[in-house]
Amino acid sequence: MNMIRIMSMILACLCLSACVTPVPVLPSIENLGNDTSLLVVLIHGLEEDEGQISMTCRTNGPGWPSGEGGEYVRVVPVAGHDGTIRIAIDDVPFGVYAISLFHDVNADNDMNRNAVGLPLEPWGMSNNAMGLMSAPTFEQASFLINSPETLIELDLRRGIILQPRAPVL
Repeated sequence: MNMIRIMSMILACLCLSACVTPVPVLPSIENLGNDTSLLVVLIHGLEEDEGQISMTCRTNGPGWPSGEGGEYVRVVPVAGHDGTIRIAIDDVPFGVYAISLFHDVNADNDMNRNAVGLPLEPWGMSNNAMGLMSAPTFEQASFLINSPETLIELDLRRGIILQPRAPVL
């Protein structure tokens, strides 16, 4: 009986580790210059038409993935959005960034969590990053801005489950 439990635990760990987002390989940022980009973020999987999206786009540093220290913080009402919401940020300097956000359904400006710390409200990260038993690292969620316009698409999750995208017509 103990052998079955051990094998089950090993299998569960292997399955969980397959869900972890690998760290993307980004090109060198040494010669990016001082140009800026229009950053467009498309968020898919909105199921409720109330509350707000609380989003932070930031470079690496202390406080990830919270909004503390974030260079670009946006709070956008979701009323009237049909499954997808678009957030645009002008003049973002070229560089490496990551996005963390959540759908603050009750608009209390807090990511509500259950007793074990799992989010009760939908959340998302750039690269649809997901950590193992914790929030994804900045490196897992990072992306490069190095063109005049940058489009980032991400899907909301409920707990660890991705919300379905609305069909494209």
